[in-house]
Amino acid sequence: MPRPVPRAIFAAVMALAVGGAAAASEIVSPPPPVVWQRESATAAPALTRPTLPRRPPADPDDAAHAALGEALFRAPELLGTVARRSGLSCQACHVEGTTNPQFFIRGLSARPGGLDVTTRLFNRRADDGIANHRDIPSLAGVAATAPYGRAGKFPTLADFTRHAIVDEFDGEEPSPLALEALVLFQRQFDFPANANLDGAGRLSARASAAARRGEAVFARPFPGRPQLSCAACHPPAQAFTDRRRHDVGTGGVFDTASLLGAAATAPYFHDGRAATLAATVAHFDRHYGLGLAEAERADLLAYLAAVGSASARTEPVSLAGELARLDRFKEGLEVAFVARDGVVAVAVVAVLRRELGALYERFPEPAHEPARARLITLSRLLQELATAFETEAWDPAAERLAAYGAEAAALGPALDHDRSAARFARPD
Repeated sequence: MPRPVPRAIFAAVMALAVGGAAAASEIVSPPPPVVWQRESATAAPALTRPTLPRRPPADPDDAAHAALGEALFRAPELLGTVARRSGLSCQACHVEGTTNPQFFIRGLSARPGGLDVTTRLFNRRADDGIANHRDIPSLAGVAATAPYGRAGKFPTLADFTRHAIVDEFDGEEPSPLALEALVLFQRQFDFPANANLDGAGRLSARASAAARRGEAVFARPFPGRPQLSCAACHPPAQAFTDRRRHDVGTGGVFDTASLLGAAATAPYFHDGRAATLAATVAHFDRHYGLGLAEAERADLLAYLAAVGSASARTEPVSLAGELARLDRFKEGLEVAFVARDGVVAVAVVAVLRRELGALYERFPEPAHEPARARLITLSRLLQELATAFETEAWDPAAERLAAYGAEAAALGPALDHDRSAARFARPD
């Protein structure tokens, strides 16, 4: 029987997904998800956020379109009414392309880090009456891991992106420009660096002896099934995924996930039922009757840990980084303006205003009043821009866009002058 579905998203979810509240009526907040990380026993915790390495677009001319996609990735405005009002976006689930292990919606999430997207809460047409929690996957190396969706039903990233917007979260059909930009942005996410592997997916000299023994277990055919092995579905030379769908005893046919970076993406399987890599190995041992000895399990886990190792998965939140992102989003806004795509432009304006709100909150001292005044001026210019875009008043929009660009160019030096007490690190 269909289970009860809540009719509202709890405030705690939004705190996890998007951050704080508006700093002033002129500023639209909140900041993106961040975490506190102490650099030493005596230092104040530094403000950091998760990250993935990015590859620039193959065509340099696509950089501005990818910047537009980066802005739209953070835009609840692309989604349907409930998701939009709740502040959800692609970024809320896939923080900087990674996962969001704290994401939880009561009644929709069987466990933190995922949710059931086939319910009437977001889209009445999507409700299948079945509790089918899906773990939020990382977008690392997404360009190389087709097909898409946990069940692998979507052959292209564009197909899945459109599905998430329209079918899962009840948004309007994205324009060709929006869809192209989102795909270009997502295709930049690369696998995390891993010193344990060479370019062909083989263990490097850095790997342990246990990992090397585990590599042999990984490649060994399953008893009575010579065509099967761990490596058959996770071929090292192909980013550890065969890009196919399989039934591995978890209740259906699902896409083969890459093992690269897996050490940082627990839990595992399509529904996150395995909390650890050890639980994952135990499932395969049991389901396929592998008969692994305790030492073999330990070696296989050592190999998976080596393959799934991920280095430097956070980056500091700094004024320079925040300003650079504002500059990228402005480039994306210009792309939408040139294309005369008012819907996309309005969405980017909303994202920019929230980013300005995040900066506003980090300049709270009385001495920071000039900095806050500049941020409010920029937010007002953006509000005027949104009005022009909504009414397709392109000439006034061009004037407001130029004015915003001129004011934004002076923002960096002004904020840098006042950054000494800005909240880019928090004392105890």
